[in-house]
Amino acid sequence: EGRHGEAVMVNLSSLLHPDAPLDEPFFALASYMIKFMGGSDEWLAESVRHPTPWPIRLTQLMERRILPKAGTRLILAIEQADAAWGLPYQNDFYGMLRAWCGMSDREPWSKLRLVLAISTTPALLFDSNDARHSPWNLLAPIELRDFRPYQVEALARLYGLEWTKEVIDNKLLPLVGGHPFL
Repeated sequence: EGRHGEAVMVNLSSLLHPDAPLDEPFFALASYMIKFMGGSDEWLAESVRHPTPWPIRLTQLMERRILPKAGTRLILAIEQADAAWGLPYQNDFYGMLRAWCGMSDREPWSKLRLVLAISTTPALLFDSNDARHSPWNLLAPIELRDFRPYQVEALARLYGLEWTKEVIDNKLLPLVGGHPFL
């Protein structure tokens, strides 16, 4: 009996700490992925012992351990993926994600799908010098627009909230608009 696939969601800002060593976000992502996939502590120990830079170590971990265990598909959704922008490891981190996308024509990388959620326009994240590191210039972005009042009402019902159209129009929308995240 084979597994069909996995989906993992990571909030990048929760992995980043401004005063942490430069390899901390890579180590944190490796630890998170190992734990999510039910891997062993030995997987992380192998990565820590390896003398290469962390983007290479994390790539090898994904290729040798995480992706083979994922079944037919692994969807890696990174929320607040723009959180590393402006930090010293920005190019290494985003370059690693771009490289992962670039290997999608071979196994086991063909299993991986990246979903990167950002709160700004992708063009603002990289100037022309850094564009080669950008995972956002590979495909057209999917823009999430504000919900319409009837969509907000339907979402409220899904969460068991008894909000009337009047409450939504007069109290909620003036505060947050129709943005579903807020």
